[in-house]
Amino acid sequence: MLATAISTQTVAGMIPSLLREKEYFPRMEGSLNAIFTATLQVLLLVHGLILGSGMGYKLNVDMTSSLVTGVIFITVGNYFPRIRNNPRGQHFINEDVWLKIQSFSSRVFVVGGILMLLSAFVPAKVILPVFISVLLFSVLVLMGGIVLIKSPKR
Repeated sequence: MLATAISTQTVAGMIPSLLREKEYFPRMEGSLNAIFTATLQVLLLVHGLILGSGMGYKLNVDMTSSLVTGVIFITVGNYFPRIRNNPRGQHFINEDVWLKIQSFSSRVFVVGGILMLLSAFVPAKVILPVFISVLLFSVLVLMGGIVLIKSPKR
């Protein structure tokens, strides 16, 4: 867990130095910092839960994983629209298509995160199947939506 936190912080520190001279980076810096901060906070929470479990406290891991993943999905979904396309990048796509994909992805992540938060409060026997179903459904909707948005209109 400590290695994951250190590597996440290292990556968070390297990205600004790699992209600082790019003119599009300042618009994304706050969003990337918020995502990295949320990730580190979740890792700290999970670490605390692991320590608590090791000390003998009874913890509902299924409920906790649903809540934590839901919060991460909502956080990332809220910051998606602020991330901009690299205008000179290898995989540059039309700005209108990029904005549509970002907006759609943001909505899917926020709705998926809310559904994951709600799945934490279903009966204990079905928390994990409901959580996995919501996760897979969110990913499939996201992939399908991106394909539909990027496909040329006829």
